[in-house]
Amino acid sequence: MRILFVSTNRSREIMPPMPLGIASLVPYLDPKRHPYQVLDLMFEDKPLPALRQALRDFEPEAVAFSIRNLENQLWIKPEYYLPEIKGLVDQVRQDSPAKVLIGGAAIGVLPEDIFRYLEADAGIAGEAEEVIAPLLDGLEAGRVPLHLPGLLLKTRSGCAIKEPARIPDLDRLIMPDRRCLRLEDYRKAGSGPNLVSKRGCAFNCIFCDTPVSEGGRVRAKSPNRVADEVGSLLELGFEDCFITDPIFNYPAGYAEAVAREFIRRGFITKWSATLHPRHLSFEQLDLLKKGGLSLVLLGSDHASADMLETYNKQITPDELTKADELLQKVQIPYFLSLLFGGPGETKKTIAQALELAASLHPRLLTIRLGIRIYPGTPLQRMAVAEGRLKPRADLLKPVFYLASGAEDWIVDLAKKAAAPHPNWIISGLQKRP
Repeated sequence: MRILFVSTNRSREIMPPMPLGIASLVPYLDPKRHPYQVLDLMFEDKPLPALRQALRDFEPEAVAFSIRNLENQLWIKPEYYLPEIKGLVDQVRQDSPAKVLIGGAAIGVLPEDIFRYLEADAGIAGEAEEVIAPLLDGLEAGRVPLHLPGLLLKTRSGCAIKEPARIPDLDRLIMPDRRCLRLEDYRKAGSGPNLVSKRGCAFNCIFCDTPVSEGGRVRAKSPNRVADEVGSLLELGFEDCFITDPIFNYPAGYAEAVAREFIRRGFITKWSATLHPRHLSFEQLDLLKKGGLSLVLLGSDHASADMLETYNKQITPDELTKADELLQKVQIPYFLSLLFGGPGETKKTIAQALELAASLHPRLLTIRLGIRIYPGTPLQRMAVAEGRLKPRADLLKPVFYLASGAEDWIVDLAKKAAAPHPNWIISGLQKRP
């Protein structure tokens, strides 16, 4: 079955991320049985004509849309991506008899709702590596195995849905083949490759959908396997990468073990990762730097004691200050993000956060206003308990939480706070310097 993979993500708020999901799937396909092509819309000014051209040239029997995000998560300047993706699906229906498949990170958040909205024929919710080939085999034979993990399938009565596919042992995965991607275009755009060393997250921040879509148990690749993947990136000419784990330095000792393996292999590479302030030490950071760590994203999302507790960040302001001191001492730059407007947010809590932030030394500080409510999260339950949201409210289109009355003052307050700091930006209002 000839399959056209379409990467639908076109967002470049910081830098364009490579479609790692598609690169992770293609090694599982026998090119003789399932020939494939990849259409990456990131660099297409006119997506519909590009899709139509690919349909004419390749004549696929299946078109698989990879959906990374539902929206840009910005209350202040929201962009909703699904209508554009629906237009792409409709174009396939108009121009081709191909089956329409869906997958990608966003599907795990609202699999049934997205499947019904896009009117797809089949799809996979969750980790699709070990499911994609059996699904294509079944579609080709006209008998899709209904036991496939994460299966989304159009039926006469509606759709069949299985629990999201989650692979317990990530070391058994075949190495992603990034050669199918537009590597030179990403290189020119200043975007390095992304790498996943773990799936799932044990930190239950009130607004995060990762425990919902990937599970609350951390499943980690071995340090040896992570190093193998970095080695493959070096062979492609990339000397830097972003490790996209929610928290790279958890569980304890994992980040150090990965860095030691990089050092043992003599890698000359630079990489960035998100680190939890509570789990930092000078010895750890010094080792990570020797292993190539060149930029840290500090996962705090606030700096007020009350709001850090409300967000369930498992961080204190003192720990954030200590993290800043450690990063300065070891001379690793870092980015910090603040998320204002959550439950209980007031002018006082924002003032406390801004006062602490002004004493820190991030290379870049981003401020986001309002919080996207995702299903299955503590924030959704809080919004329902407060009467802001109906228990079965439709969350396919972005719905945001903003503390009562904050819409009257939060934007002006953030603008005033950011004005004296050239390295502070308000997401949706300013671009990265």
